[in-house]
Amino acid sequence: RIAGTLLCLFSICVFTYYAQKYAFFNLSIGRVSPYMGFSKAIWDFSMVVGFVLTGFYLILQFISEIQQITAIVKYRRDAL
Repeated sequence: RIAGTLLCLFSICVFTYYAQKYAFFNLSIGRVSPYMGFSKAIWDFSMVVGFVLTGFYLILQFISEIQQITAIVKYRRDAL
């Protein structure tokens, strides 16, 4: 599980990087939505925020998995 969490964390970092590049690109050219006229950067930055929050969750998951592994190792060491 820990390898899967690290793989997901790496992929989220890559997605976040490209999402923020895309958001800043849309912000720099002033792209707007065709119907509402809002800046497209609003939606783009919400995507970036979602990726960042997912990254925080994966970091917490990684810490939890490390604590579980540590507890198992300690339990087995104490059982001997």
